[in-house]
Amino acid sequence: NATCTFWRSVENVAVMRDFAWTVSQSTSARRMLIESTSKYISDIGDTSFWGSGGFIADTHYTSSRPNWGGQQQWYTRNAVFPSDDANSPVPTTPIIREKPFLFIDNDGEYKVFVPAWQKDRVGVSWSSTDMGKGKIQDLLNNWYVAKEGDTDVEINNALKNGKNIFFTPGHYTLNAPIQVNRKDAILLGAGIASVTLEPTEKNTWGCIYADDKDGIIIAGLLVDSFNSTTYQVRIGDEGANADHSGNPILVTDITCRVGGVQSKNIQIDASMQINSNNVVGDHFWLWRADHGSQRGGDLRWLRDRCKNGLIVSGDDVTLYALFTEHYQEYEVLWLGERGRTYFFQNEPPYDAPNQTSWSSQGGRVDGYAAFKVANTVKEHQSIGMGSYAVFTGTDGKVNKKNGFEAPNSPNVKLEKMCITRFAGPGNIQNVINGIG
Repeated sequence: NATCTFWRSVENVAVMRDFAWTVSQSTSARRMLIESTSKYISDIGDTSFWGSGGFIADTHYTSSRPNWGGQQQWYTRNAVFPSDDANSPVPTTPIIREKPFLFIDNDGEYKVFVPAWQKDRVGVSWSSTDMGKGKIQDLLNNWYVAKEGDTDVEINNALKNGKNIFFTPGHYTLNAPIQVNRKDAILLGAGIASVTLEPTEKNTWGCIYADDKDGIIIAGLLVDSFNSTTYQVRIGDEGANADHSGNPILVTDITCRVGGVQSKNIQIDASMQINSNNVVGDHFWLWRADHGSQRGGDLRWLRDRCKNGLIVSGDDVTLYALFTEHYQEYEVLWLGERGRTYFFQNEPPYDAPNQTSWSSQGGRVDGYAAFKVANTVKEHQSIGMGSYAVFTGTDGKVNKKNGFEAPNSPNVKLEKMCITRFAGPGNIQNVINGIG
């Protein structure tokens, strides 16, 4: 099956023949013209196999509706279909800025197109004759082109000198965070470039730190950690309070990975913290790798430690396509007001050794909710949410009481939620707040 087909991306292409995009998490297809049949499943003969995707955005299908087949879930944003029979349709995208991209202009030079912000959008951002609303930047004049071997020193110096950063495919080792401290600064990765916190005591503050500034864009990067740290990606400090509504911050196509590649004894508080207001996130996979290359049962639970996938304390934060899996406490903890999430997928940790080690609220509640809206929140909206039990590395007696938890308030709305069990003896007992 395709449940381990991760880390794939495609954008800015037209597909004239059959388009088979059989993928799972951390896969994005953007800005495509598909003039053929398309399927997002793995099949042999009449048998379809599972996938756990996926994300497609800003794409025009001209001939037929896609076949999602055996996909566990799927999120499509701003697409044009010949017919519309989605399970959870949303009339408009309330606010979005498409991911910047590299192209060759009519003068034969490399340029980067930076799309504009759009509100209440329907359909794609482009046409056959127009790239859409946005600005063109010259790659050589406006950008520092990073290559594998460049460190945080070269990257941060380029940012200080007013350059945006284009990461060519490769592995970038960091002994200090990348400091995005300028309005409208852009980090753009190609080929799923990876930035890695190396095992050094010099960096206890993560891979990417963005100041509380207007218009910052962070896109197309895989964030790894081989050392303990407070967070992997942080947007704004804990006192951030600026109003970015006129020029929000965009974070798009980001994967955070805790463990799985190297056997390290690491501890991270949260993969991502969003403290700034008016942040838009467009496709994350936040993943504690409890079933990567490492083995060890109970030892793994103590070795690859990370409490939360995402903590949101900023107000007016909007997220699309949020995949968050296997963290040891609340996988998403939402503290800010007027937050919105369109699509959320989760599997709890496989490897909680016993119920005592994985209980919340002072041990009174079995497990931790996948998505926790804090009791102080007065207004919140999320739609299309799933949490699936796969308790395969436990003592056989581990359960989770609630898939989701939220305050009982008329302006806190969680819709189209589901829970199920895929494997293992334990289960998720209720959908939300002891109900369902």
